[in-house]
Amino acid sequence: MALHVGIDVDGIVADFNTAFMDLFVKLTGEDRFGTPRPDITCWNYSTEQFGYTKEQDRTVWQAIIRGDSFWRDLPPYKGTLEFLTTLSAMGVRVTFITSRVGQNVVGQTRDWLTANGYPYPEVIISSNKGDTCRRIGVTHYLDDKNENCTDVAGRGVSTWMLAHPYNQEQPGVPRITALGEFLDVIADLVQLETSNGR
Repeated sequence: MALHVGIDVDGIVADFNTAFMDLFVKLTGEDRFGTPRPDITCWNYSTEQFGYTKEQDRTVWQAIIRGDSFWRDLPPYKGTLEFLTTLSAMGVRVTFITSRVGQNVVGQTRDWLTANGYPYPEVIISSNKGDTCRRIGVTHYLDDKNENCTDVAGRGVSTWMLAHPYNQEQPGVPRITALGEFLDVIADLVQLETSNGR
């Protein structure tokens, strides 16, 4: 089977949380996060960790959904440019699979990936990543959410979780602490395919 890499975007290469907290403060006029921005310890951190109301959370999400630039303007994590540039140069098929919502999400995501080192990216919007990976033939997958990792791994896909303070679950897949570890895995597989004459 040909190597086909699937990668989540937010929490992997794009820093959603910093931008989300900044927008939250801007729209609510209330900064409960503090400066510098703290570690996130759970998924629904605005309400569960920092005590904002569900109505405030909905307000911020509506702004993201109705806007046309939030996803395009996210800051990259340190090391993202090197990761995406190196991945692109490997010559393997890569599909970026994200559950983002809003206006022109595919276009915003493609623009972001191109600007951050991955030209002509293939992007799929999906909240059911296990089915998506199975349907398009992903062989190796990277995500930061426990449910996604267990779902994709359950479809027979080799899966890794990128560790963060907010995802301390043990999903039954390897946890990595840096994107370079995933690059090493893919590089070894590319070398193996080459040595086998594929």
